[in-house]
Amino acid sequence: MAKGKGVILVTGATGQQGGAVARELLARKHTVRAMTRTPDGDAARALARQGAEVVKGDLNDAESLRRALQGAWGVFAVQNTWEAGVESEEAQGKRIAELARKAGVQHYVYTSVGSAHRKTGIPHFDNKWRIEETVRGLGFPSHVILRPVFFMDNFAQFMTPTTQDGTLVVRIPLPPGIPLQMIAVEDVGAVAAAAVAGAWLLAIRFESATYAQVLPGVGPTEVQYVLAAVIVAGLLLGSLTAMLGFRKVHA
Repeated sequence: MAKGKGVILVTGATGQQGGAVARELLARKHTVRAMTRTPDGDAARALARQGAEVVKGDLNDAESLRRALQGAWGVFAVQNTWEAGVESEEAQGKRIAELARKAGVQHYVYTSVGSAHRKTGIPHFDNKWRIEETVRGLGFPSHVILRPVFFMDNFAQFMTPTTQDGTLVVRIPLPPGIPLQMIAVEDVGAVAAAAVAGAWLLAIRFESATYAQVLPGVGPTEVQYVLAAVIVAGLLLGSLTAMLGFRKVHA
């Protein structure tokens, strides 16, 4: 039996991130609406067999997005900069966020990129920061912005390691000595699913009087850090103890 608040629309559901998120949510018995441009493809059929409602949708087609968003409680949104291009990706990201807000979506999860906030001058990083700003400004009841880094899965797809003189060699266009943060796509799916499941905690708001009553001498910024730490501990480690303990203390 499906659980959760309601239908969760997953965009890019037959791609890397969207597919990982859809599978993880289905495994957790959530109600998943998988959006794809190819609903008759093998990946879409596989999701349907796992229990997803597969719908046809295109991030460039506002009307198809409106149909896909009907009745959705939550959204996981991802765009493909390599396919769409920098400008189109930005338009897509803003379009679905704005339409989701108009459709009454309660919880919005957007996957951006690590260092999007650093003003790196990298076009496909900076455009995601602008999408983030749009999401934050829309005033969803709750939202999460994920910033995944380099996918380990890339090594199995287009950056395959080779051997040279008996040594394993990985060729990456980085200066020597520069560390590379990496994550597996399936782990992105697990984190995103956890973010959906913990929406009630992410939506907590505190009035200024509450700070003085609960944590004397501690201001809003410090409370936000405490809340973030509890979210990470409770969601990523799968521990309801931390969440319920936090809720009890602040009841």
